[in-house]
Amino acid sequence: MITKNAHQYLSTWSMHDQHVIIMSWFDRWLLHDPNMKLRTTHPPFLAAVERYFDRLFPILAPLQVSYGGPIIAFQVENEYTAYGNDSAYMQAVHDMMRQRGVVELLVTSDAGGLTDAASFLPPEVLLTVNFQSNPKKSLTSLQNVQPNKPLMVMEYWTGWFHHWNEPAPERSLNAAEAAEGLKTILSMKSSFNLYMFHGGTNFGFMNGANEDHQHSYLPTVTSYDYDAPLTEAGDVTDKYRMLREVIINNAPSSSVPNPLPDIPPDLPKAGYGVIDFSLYIPIVDTLNYLPEPVSLKYPVPMEMLPVNHGSGQSYGFIMYRTLVGNEAKEVTISKMKDHGVAMLNFAPIAKLTWFAKQSFLLPVVKDNSDQQVLDILVENCGRINYAKELESRKGILGEVLIDGIQHLSWKAYSMEFKYSFMTSIEGGGLWKRTPPPGNPGPALYKTSFIIKSHPQDTFADVTGWSKGVLFVNGVNVGRYWSVGPQKSLYIPAPLLRRGPNTLMIFEQHMPRTPQTITLHDLPNT
Repeated sequence: MITKNAHQYLSTWSMHDQHVIIMSWFDRWLLHDPNMKLRTTHPPFLAAVERYFDRLFPILAPLQVSYGGPIIAFQVENEYTAYGNDSAYMQAVHDMMRQRGVVELLVTSDAGGLTDAASFLPPEVLLTVNFQSNPKKSLTSLQNVQPNKPLMVMEYWTGWFHHWNEPAPERSLNAAEAAEGLKTILSMKSSFNLYMFHGGTNFGFMNGANEDHQHSYLPTVTSYDYDAPLTEAGDVTDKYRMLREVIINNAPSSSVPNPLPDIPPDLPKAGYGVIDFSLYIPIVDTLNYLPEPVSLKYPVPMEMLPVNHGSGQSYGFIMYRTLVGNEAKEVTISKMKDHGVAMLNFAPIAKLTWFAKQSFLLPVVKDNSDQQVLDILVENCGRINYAKELESRKGILGEVLIDGIQHLSWKAYSMEFKYSFMTSIEGGGLWKRTPPPGNPGPALYKTSFIIKSHPQDTFADVTGWSKGVLFVNGVNVGRYWSVGPQKSLYIPAPLLRRGPNTLMIFEQHMPRTPQTITLHDLPNT
């Protein structure tokens, strides 16, 4: 897949006479090693980087501009000063890239700590800068630490992203501010990238997260609209038009086509109305569609499960199941990430969140059985992708105590909501009509609707639902959460079909009453 996808993608850029700067990332499977130390000279980490590079650079090296391809530069690291200052690590990555045929420019980018970055970078690596405001100050600082090298803004932040349960970001730029900043960048003869030009959507479980200065966990919302020049759906904004004019009037004439092509029209959108979810299935009734559970002495994080060919679980949910005696009164989880639901005999009894330690009481059960089924469903709400907490694992990370005593003997179900699982459950699940009164707990809800003409982009208003995930024809289009600020999910036309379309919602808590969503031609803001 890496060979086919990368080559096709980069060849497309080359066909349109566009240049490419290559950046890379870290995959969560590295966290299957309990001793892994990312972004260091830790031997297992460097060995993994080498194996990855051994696959990657035979594809990329022939596509460098020196050989007629589109790649003009490679980024050695990204915002590393927010994580560390290991010159041996930076040199090691630099050397691995050169040894595998990289001949183009090598760069890094940082939002701060430029003096530190310059002190531990290999001399030939170009330091670039990321910022949103005060471009003159940032570029002057960059010029001071490398006076004989060209200036480049690797990320000019045209807006900002949202986290769940927080107001609209204060760090966004209006169109005039963004245009004025770009004018200053060009006046200082600096190259630039717009981050973001088009933000798009964190489809599936691919939203990230941050940690603030108080070490609070801040998961990112599904939309990555970013207040970018193009909207989440790719529509042109006033910010786009103003930045375009700045480039026309201030960039070197040799770098701007003359004439520029016309601005294309926005893609059409459609509202398909109110959609009623008439069927549901409790999540505990879907376990037979999953692989066999993993038997454990005690709970482990999802990354440590022996699934996915031994690489652990990446995303989604993990359900821990055990039996407890009738006399059990209190459950204490010493550490858990990120969000969850506890169920006793398949009925919800507690909401769980990412506090270091939390407890909940077990209700009294009036039946003749000696043991009860305790399920703890935990959601990976998104991986921290900046600064120090990259090695954070998901699920139950510590002991589970029953009345103060560590409880042993568990089963773990890996619930990644893969396409194969969703299509199997769609056609074969024991679907029921409207759920009973009260809180049904984690459950899937299903419906279908018909599109009579060519499908168009639409927006699913999920107001009234609590917390969960929306699937369109088996594809995960992202999370929703009643805490906001996001209220609707973008559904691009290629995910829809002319004719019948199936929608499914995995709701962790309470569904909307009535159980409907509305498909609009505009997002609910």
